[in-house]
Amino acid sequence: RAGYSRNLQYVKDTGRVVILNNQGTSTIAFAEVDLGGSAGAYRKLVNRRTGQVIGTGNNPTDANIGNGDVPDVVLEDAGAAADPDTQYWHVVTKSDGGVTLLNKAGGRSASVWTGNATAGQRIGQWVDDSATGTWDVVRTGDGHIRLRSTKNKDLYLTGVSADAPLTLRTASTDGSQDWKLVR
Repeated sequence: RAGYSRNLQYVKDTGRVVILNNQGTSTIAFAEVDLGGSAGAYRKLVNRRTGQVIGTGNNPTDANIGNGDVPDVVLEDAGAAADPDTQYWHVVTKSDGGVTLLNKAGGRSASVWTGNATAGQRIGQWVDDSATGTWDVVRTGDGHIRLRSTKNKDLYLTGVSADAPLTLRTASTDGSQDWKLVR
C-alpha cells in the first residue's frame, strides 16, 4: 500500500531487532523481535499442576504462519520438543512494568490470540509489537509466580491439564496458574 515502509535496526544493548514501520504520513509504529540472543537469561516456565513446561509444539514463528492460524502455546513435556529452544522464554519488562514472554526459537511473544482478554481465550505466538506488557507478575511467596493479564486483571495464564493449550482463566488455587522459572 502507498506510503508503507519498514526499517530493521539491531539494538546492541538488548540483542533484539527493532522493526520500525510507517503507515502513511504520520503514524510510526515499532515492534521488537528477540532472535534468541537477547541480553538476559532464557528460562523454562514449569506448571505446578502438571510439571510440564510452556512450549510451542516446535513452532518457531507466528502461529498464524507456522501453525495453520491456530494458537500454538501449549503445555508439553520438558525436553520433548525437537527444537529445544521452543521451550525457553525471555521474560522482558516493558515500560509500564508489565512483562512479555519472548520465545528463544523465534523471538515471538506469548500473547492473547485475538487480543481480546476474555476467559477461555487461547495463547499464541505473535510479534511483540505492543509498548505495554501482556502480563503482570504476581509472586506466590513460595518461589512460583502467576502471570495476570494486563488487559483484564481478573484473568491468569492457565495450563489446565497435561498437553493442554494455554488459556486465560479466572483465579484458581489448583496450581494450574502457578509457574516456576527454571534454567
